[in-house]
Amino acid sequence: MDEFDNVAAQLGAAHTIAMTKLDLASAEQRRLARESIAGFNPLAQVVDADSVRDRAREAFGDTQADPLHEWTAPSFQRESRRALLHPRVRIFCARSRDTPAWEQTLDWMENISGALGDSLLRMKAIVAGPLGKGRVLLQSVGTTFAQPRRLVAIEASDIAAIFIVRDCGMSDFECLDMGGAIRWTSLQS
Repeated sequence: MDEFDNVAAQLGAAHTIAMTKLDLASAEQRRLARESIAGFNPLAQVVDADSVRDRAREAFGDTQADPLHEWTAPSFQRESRRALLHPRVRIFCARSRDTPAWEQTLDWMENISGALGDSLLRMKAIVAGPLGKGRVLLQSVGTTFAQPRRLVAIEASDIAAIFIVRDCGMSDFECLDMGGAIRWTSLQS
């Protein structure tokens, strides 16, 4: 695995990127790092705070209190969307045909993580919570899963999951379909 590809994929998928070891960087190095991060992921929140405490507050603060950010894709992205696609990275969507039990969903996510290993770059899913009540956000960077987050009490009849992967095709996912309950689609043309 190429280390640069791994770093680029992680930066490209991140919602928040926290700059660390800032005590070792000059103001110019910090500026260059922010520019580099923006080149990989212009939508990410960049945390550039001096203290660990301030970085943690900024990175893990109340997401509901954050203002909405207006963003327009740079003209080169709007004109050539296909040129932005990495030849080894693909995005797949899974939708359930029914509402699987919480434990079944967790087993399915674990099976996908185990089957894909290092090829799984990022995953986000909105699934039915325990006992089928409410919705829960499940997400991972690679095979490391974050704490599940309960969402606003909404009811929906299915689950949806997005997988960003490297060196995988549709056939790698079709065998991970929870007994025919999952419909897979590729989000790239």
